[in-house]
Amino acid sequence: MIAHVGIDPGITGAVAVLHADGTVQFHDTPHLVTEVSKKPREPGGATTAKRKIYDEAGMAAILRPLAGAHVTIEQVNAMPARGPGGVRIEIGATSMFNFGVGYGLWLGMLAALQLPHDRVAPRRWKAALLKDIGKDDGAVAAVASRLYPATADRLRGSRGGILIGRVDALLLAHYGKITAVSAG
Repeated sequence: MIAHVGIDPGITGAVAVLHADGTVQFHDTPHLVTEVSKKPREPGGATTAKRKIYDEAGMAAILRPLAGAHVTIEQVNAMPARGPGGVRIEIGATSMFNFGVGYGLWLGMLAALQLPHDRVAPRRWKAALLKDIGKDDGAVAAVASRLYPATADRLRGSRGGILIGRVDALLLAHYGKITAVSAG
């Protein structure tokens, strides 16, 4: 039986599944790579670029077998992001639109498959799980590795970089688990 699922809805996000037996399964957000035309910046420059788009069939294939699970999805909105030191990070309109598309796709599939779910703002779950520590990727990954040590090697890519989509999805699933216990 599956206990809790966390979804980081970005194109580089992931789905983390916490099984009742304590095992954890990750699914990186399925995507396709497509070519889009673009205006060359200089004469003779490239007129196409590669862009990732959500793979809806792949997303549905992840969710279909999760009947009986409770899902916690990170709630997104169009507010500008803040980086280290509170510096505003400019996010382009196209990027923000695509992020919203992914969030909407996940929500639509959760509803269509009748999977119970909660939408949780990043500020809320991070405040609950990351008290008194930094909110940078390294600190967040350290918390996830401490809570689920068997996943530590799967929270980093082949070059050693943190797979923050997996980290966030795992912590969202954990947040759903502890809030379900405290509510029940």
